[in-house]
Amino acid sequence: MKILLHGAINGTNFGDCLFATLFYKRLTDAFGKENVWFYDKKPFGIGQHLRETLSYDKHLSSKEMQKVNALVYISGGYFGDGSKSIKQSMIRYYRYFTLGCRAVTHNKSIAVVGLEVGPLHHGFVKKAAKKILAHASFLTVRNEESKSYLEEMGITHSRCTVDTAVSLKDEDFLADVSDSMKQFVSFCEGKILFLHMLPSDKTNERFLKTVLEPVTKFVLEHPEYCVVYGTDGGKREMDDTWIKQKLESQGVKSYYALYRNCMDMCYLLNNASVVVTRKLHVGIVAATLGKSVISTPLHQYKTARFYKQIGQENRCVSYDKLDKDTVYSLLQTYASQPISISQDIRSLAQTNLDSLVEFLKEER
Repeated sequence: MKILLHGAINGTNFGDCLFATLFYKRLTDAFGKENVWFYDKKPFGIGQHLRETLSYDKHLSSKEMQKVNALVYISGGYFGDGSKSIKQSMIRYYRYFTLGCRAVTHNKSIAVVGLEVGPLHHGFVKKAAKKILAHASFLTVRNEESKSYLEEMGITHSRCTVDTAVSLKDEDFLADVSDSMKQFVSFCEGKILFLHMLPSDKTNERFLKTVLEPVTKFVLEHPEYCVVYGTDGGKREMDDTWIKQKLESQGVKSYYALYRNCMDMCYLLNNASVVVTRKLHVGIVAATLGKSVISTPLHQYKTARFYKQIGQENRCVSYDKLDKDTVYSLLQTYASQPISISQDIRSLAQTNLDSLVEFLKEER
């Protein structure tokens, strides 16, 4: 059984790299490293960052590609268009769907695991997605909205579970955390409020007024906290002097966390008490690890679905609707209330990987 993994694997984004790590580790444990491969055809195959994170040095030749028995689309949101741009839809088509259409043509087994599906804005993308998803013998989606979208497309055999990241356990990342991250966390004084940033925030007036100001106000009133700030994925190094000056000029203890990989990020989140984030999977992992999360999402539709699913929708306010009073109020209300995800929801998340392994064993 030769298994090919594909998804959002050529970048550095925290959530996408975490999915790749969880799937690769679980499937290599079950089937051996020699039988589990990532799609690696440029420019959309496995990227250098993920290769380094997983110590993955294999290259799938055209000859080996012909021996693939099953294509697994790992979890993520790439079966939905965040933009109505025809250019972005074409990139999405070539990045994700051409491989699946080829697998359908050659009658390969397809598993689609824990995906967000929809919205899709252009006919050629919808047609390709429907072709792949209709052929998939194993199909789980991470929320009811995705399942309903599939049913509107005429695909009725999907199962609704939960985002695969909710299955995360300490043992999934602790062994791979760098010494530098452990030292960094031990150096921080006080309870950690992790302020998750984007490299562009230096010139983002909305961030400065509606997020940074209320965070500063809250920490000044609660001096047991320090602020740890940093990015995830993308442009991982940022000029941190400006925010350090802003925070420390107000008397707030602050520390810059340089993003290296998803395992270090999991460790940092595990040692935080409060997490303020605009990204989906920083919030999901923090919630899974029992932290208090304030979510101010850039992509409201998929992020709001998750917090509704776990009964915490009041913690989630769209970034474009923010004002500084809202963020301050959220911190005052929820900072001392860590999220507890029910065992039923955790079990559904675990189903994605457990059932996938069983399916692939039956396909051998």
